[in-house]
Amino acid sequence: MGLKKKNKDIKEDRAKEVAKREAEEILTHFRQGEKLNTADLLRLQRAGLV
Repeated sequence: MGLKKKNKDIKEDRAKEVAKREAEEILTHFRQGEKLNTADLLRLQRAGLV
């Protein structure tokens, strides 16, 4: 069971990293004056940036 948990943790960490990178990119676009849609706001919220 330890190996399965470790693999799951690794996958979750990677998913969080990807979400954070996407959110940072969205935030950069917003700061440049672009409008955000609902999906963008949800990504920011999930990444903890809003």
